Amino acid sequence: MESPVGRVERRHQRRALTRKHTGWRTAIVPGIVLGAAVLAVLRPVIIDHPEWFYLNMSDVLLIWDAFISGATLVITFLIPAQYFLALSHAFTGGSSAIARERMNGTWELLILTGLDTRHLVMGKWAGTVRALWLEWRVMLIPRFIGVCWLTIATIAQFPGARLNDGILVLIVLVVIAVSFVLPLFGAALASAMSVFASLLAKTPNGARNVLIGFQMFTFFGLLAMVVVVFPVIFDADWSVMFFPLIFGAIDGGLTLLLTLTSMLYQSPGLLTVVIALMVYTLGMITLIQLVLMLARRIARFQNVIAAEPLKTPMPVSQKTVYWTNNKGS
Repeated sequence: MESPVGRVERRHQRRALTRKHTGWRTAIVPGIVLGAAVLAVLRPVIIDHPEWFYLNMSDVLLIWDAFISGATLVITFLIPAQYFLALSHAFTGGSSAIARERMNGTWELLILTGLDTRHLVMGKWAGTVRALWLEWRVMLIPRFIGVCWLTIATIAQFPGARLNDGILVLIVLVVIAVSFVLPLFGAALASAMSVFASLLAKTPNGARNVLIGFQMFTFFGLLAMVVVVFPVIFDADWSVMFFPLIFGAIDGGLTLLLTLTSMLYQSPGLLTVVIALMVYTLGMITLIQLVLMLARRIARFQNVIAAEPLKTPMPVSQKTVYWTNNKGS
């Protein structure tokens, strides 16, 4: 059930999001995939009819394959571009969630309503995530179509590969993870980090600067994790799954999709893929909860006087005493 704080934050975030996904933005990836698929289907047809062209068939096929490869390359760049654009909305919305209240002078009033820091922080985070979901959910289907095309293009590189039941299930799991699971977790983590940064700054711009520091720390932390873990993991089956999932927290699963070739070649096994995805899911949930827990502690530390009941009566100014004693006179 959505909390009142989350409902208000979601409505504000929805009003703040200026980019609306019109028809052409939603259809650009499916349109390119459809064009590339038509070219791929017509390729054997033009081979049987060389009289249709003035050029040699080898030159025609070279140009034909260049168009198909170009479409695949464009899709490879469009999928992460749309993901990073969604992340920018998560960063912008989360970083202004609390800093905006401070600039408007309503943060103290919100605290004095009696809500604890857990409801405040979780409401701000949930409102940001829900607004992002309502704005970007329409783009998940084009992302799924593009990921499917890239997967087919990768499999086409191995014409002699034997696709048994285990490999097919592995491919389906990778497609679902890259299309839905990894980007959703990445957006949730970005929103949590943004709300945390918003607590440490007084303005939205200051929160974005703090968030840039968090991003750099996260990136170099992932690199350090890879450097530390790489000598430990000697099994190639685990390494081909572990390292792409580490960077999945940043790129939304693009690295995992690009390593599908290595998966088909090494065949890490269905059990390894399932365990790796489960570990990733539990790790991301734990990391999000940890960031939100730190945000609640920071909020409690910053507002400990306003959150706790007053132990001593507040001093009353002489002006207040004057107007109270002379009330009605």
